[in-house]
Amino acid sequence: AVAPMFWDNRAAGFAEQALGPVRSQIEMRGPYLTEEQIWDEIADRVNNVPEYQTRFETVYGGEATAARITQALAAFESTIVANNSRFDQWMRGKADALTFQEKAGMVSFLDEGCADCHNGPMFSNYELHVLAAPDGPWVLEPDKGDGNFAFRTSTLRQLEFTGPYFHGGHVATIEDAVEFYDNYDDDEEDGDDDDDEDDENGLNPAVDLSLLDEKLQEVDEDEIEEIAAFLRALSDSGYFKDEPAEVPSGLPVGGFE
Repeated sequence: AVAPMFWDNRAAGFAEQALGPVRSQIEMRGPYLTEEQIWDEIADRVNNVPEYQTRFETVYGGEATAARITQALAAFESTIVANNSRFDQWMRGKADALTFQEKAGMVSFLDEGCADCHNGPMFSNYELHVLAAPDGPWVLEPDKGDGNFAFRTSTLRQLEFTGPYFHGGHVATIEDAVEFYDNYDDDEEDGDDDDDEDDENGLNPAVDLSLLDEKLQEVDEDEIEEIAAFLRALSDSGYFKDEPAEVPSGLPVGGFE
């Protein structure tokens, strides 16, 4: 209910997070309404659907509002739980739930200090860190995250289903995501901020490397595959993903093709 949301931790909990995509011009708002207008428009559309009127009256005792819509979204999102990965099964005592390679990857994950930030039930400390991960190639201006190029520690659960990875989605595979941590070389230690060299190392040339998080550890190349194997063991394919045949609005289920 209060977990930090978005890459820069600007929202707390599902309900507040749900406000964001609707207000964003490039996600859901589009170019014709302002941020101040969009939620009134959404509420009006929902209230003009008789079945939604009935449902909001039954559950919330009144018509749909931005607050009630986001509460409804948050209630649904809280049911999407993925806690039966093979790692979870192993933690509950199923000794053969993990392969030898996955167990070796878990040991490397711990030895290399990954768990310093990726810890707890969600494998995230929810804190902001400067990694100098590149932006996506479509970004016109550098994404500064919290303003200082710091981004939230992402969860490691469900990685099989949530690529691409890092805030800019600059890598497509779990192996490439782990290999990114092999980019921290002598440039970090000597403070070299040459843009060309940063590009060659796979780091964001817009970031002053002296700001890199002190918890960062370099992953050895020979550990990449086994750590990636362990990370895949954190995914649970049995999470809720049923799709209704229809919705009260009559709009296409799953969005427009």
